[in-house]
Amino acid sequence: MKAILRDYIIEAISYLPKSERVVQIKPNRSTFETYFETIHEIFNNRNSTDSKYSKADLKKIYKQFRRSNVRAKRLGDDWWLILLSSLGGNGRSEELISYTQKLMPDLLSIREWLHIYIMLTRLSLFSVSFYVRSHAMKLAVDMTDSRICPEYDLKKKIGALIETDQFEKADENFHIYIERFGEKDEYCSKLKNFLIFTAGKNVKSLHDEESDLDNRYLGYIEGQSVAIVGPAVVGLKNAAEIDSFDRVLRFNYREKGLGLDPIYNGTKVDISCFNNNQAKHLAENLEDSFDVDLDWILVKRETPYNQMNHAFGDKKYSIRKILLHNDLLFFGQLHGVPNCAIDLLRFSTKAIMIFNADLTLTKKYHENYDADEYEKKGKLEKLNAYAQSNAMHDLIAQFNILKLLWNRGKISGDSRFNEVMALDLETYIKQIDHLYGYGAIKKLKDA
Repeated sequence: MKAILRDYIIEAISYLPKSERVVQIKPNRSTFETYFETIHEIFNNRNSTDSKYSKADLKKIYKQFRRSNVRAKRLGDDWWLILLSSLGGNGRSEELISYTQKLMPDLLSIREWLHIYIMLTRLSLFSVSFYVRSHAMKLAVDMTDSRICPEYDLKKKIGALIETDQFEKADENFHIYIERFGEKDEYCSKLKNFLIFTAGKNVKSLHDEESDLDNRYLGYIEGQSVAIVGPAVVGLKNAAEIDSFDRVLRFNYREKGLGLDPIYNGTKVDISCFNNNQAKHLAENLEDSFDVDLDWILVKRETPYNQMNHAFGDKKYSIRKILLHNDLLFFGQLHGVPNCAIDLLRFSTKAIMIFNADLTLTKKYHENYDADEYEKKGKLEKLNAYAQSNAMHDLIAQFNILKLLWNRGKISGDSRFNEVMALDLETYIKQIDHLYGYGAIKKLKDA
């Protein structure tokens, strides 16, 4: 009875004013790691004793999700038992997929579905997580009343409409958002500009005119062709074409010649975008020895921006923090390639072309791409790190946003990138599952 009452309370409170609500915990890294640890503890305990899963096991799972106000029990005991059994490699993964497909989208709230989604992604059950995310998307797009739903749900609806290339409906719901909640923060200005520069042709620059760095970057980028070069080893002789672009942007270029060659990757580099870990590594370890030929350094967040400025501010580099658009997504955080592509679109480039990037369908990166100990990790450790990263980055968001820009002619790519963009989303996730999924992990463990 207590569980039933709690379910009703969780469902009802999402429609109350903010001041009257209990905490509605959004999916985050700490929650998905807790789910992961709880499920693996249960699995390992039963696996070591060769005993069947019990109601007590399920209660432990439900209790963990209730801490985030997620009604995990509504998926049904059978669903969770099949999930636990599928981790044992007993051939029940297809049964789990079939069961998941038949679940009703309104069984949970959007937020609750996304908690289940990150749990499945963290477990490397990518094909199952695809259908869970699809339920959340359908709930957002088709079953959410924009006039009365919570602000969180309306933002998710707009994000889902953007990802599915329904820009007119996204714009309609954006106006409803402004009517209900006001044009009050950076979310509104970013969404307004995103809808403009991804939909229109020959759009004027939408940079921050009050920013000296943005004005200087505009002078450097406007009207220029830009090659975005990823780190994947795709085997294409792209060098000459890459070097023919006005500007070449690479990732984590921290030493002369890194990832460059005259056949595959090209020899030109003008801009380097550093992820948070790489920026920290540079600022802390290479302050005196970092000396590469770059016009601009890009970072994603305030902390690495300050670290880089402190370490290299008196040198020749112009350092800029790009404007992130993660809050416009249905879920997740964008990787470097889509982040930089969207950022460049704000500066009226002549053309943007992507090379050596296939959304992790190629496992091998160019030598010494990672500054940390990643390359020294074993295969199992790498698969675990992959799942951990993509539980929040969200592979589906990367694919959907890049395909949106590709379909609308805002970006182009080499032949390998175009092959990936030509895939449908379900096929792409199946290929990811084959390379990085729980089945691949199980094979390594059993080898």
